[in-house]
Amino acid sequence: MENKQVKKAIVFGGGGQVGLAWLTGLVSQFLEDGVQLENADLIIGTSAGSQMGAELALGIIDLKNPPTAPAAYINFNYSPSDAFTQLYPLLAQAAESPTPESIRKVIGKNALEAHTMSEEQALQRVDILNGYAWPKNFKATTVSATTGIFYLWDKDSNIELKIGVASSRALPGVFPPVTINDGRYVDGGVQSMVNADLAIGNDFVIVVSCFSLDVSSNNTAQDILNKGILSEIELLRKNGSEVKVITPNTEFLALTKNGADMLDLSLIPEAWRIGKEQATNEKKDLEETWYH
Repeated sequence: MENKQVKKAIVFGGGGQVGLAWLTGLVSQFLEDGVQLENADLIIGTSAGSQMGAELALGIIDLKNPPTAPAAYINFNYSPSDAFTQLYPLLAQAAESPTPESIRKVIGKNALEAHTMSEEQALQRVDILNGYAWPKNFKATTVSATTGIFYLWDKDSNIELKIGVASSRALPGVFPPVTINDGRYVDGGVQSMVNADLAIGNDFVIVVSCFSLDVSSNNTAQDILNKGILSEIELLRKNGSEVKVITPNTEFLALTKNGADMLDLSLIPEAWRIGKEQATNEKKDLEETWYH
């Protein structure tokens, strides 16, 4: 009897520029160690994870050097803490609402009205993707700023790869919504910071979150959002997927003040180093499942 082909997927969650550095360190070390993540049947990315997913699918990850801060950040003054203060309660409301699109429309309206860098400047953050065609195994998440409806871009969406990834990375209040055709689009994390359930139908799924998924008894906005992500992972398992979840180690959580400093560009080199070290510790467990 012919063996059934095992379908494998990777889901990368959002985490700002510092989360992207950690992801880059993590994935580059896995690749250096011979774990062939690029062979995944499906790669899904949200926000910073969309950049990571695209680079992995294209095979353009720098294995030896940490990423550098995009030139677009230079001389631009933003206050991510203020943006997060406004954003997180709305994200939590949407997560618990029977009509989440209505709340996401509010988030989108706020994003359209926010003082940010220009859209042209923001697109420079994904210049590494210039000229590349859309990889057949890669999908990126985004949300319409005007309707609150969730979208999943892929090779059949008839949009440029760079633009699709930029829309997935358009953190409301920090970066401007991205123009695609007649619409404006914001960060895929407005629906979920991970969107793990989009990998349903695959036999083995690696889910990588740039944030801790711990849930306290305080029922904070972050607790609510983490419960939603854990429900996505549980749904994967209920639908027959074997799931490997990777979250940051204690060193990364200390570096970023438990995720509060994910836009502090000075942390990029250290975040990358921590990612590479963590991959070394995760390698054996990952290999046993990726190749089984």
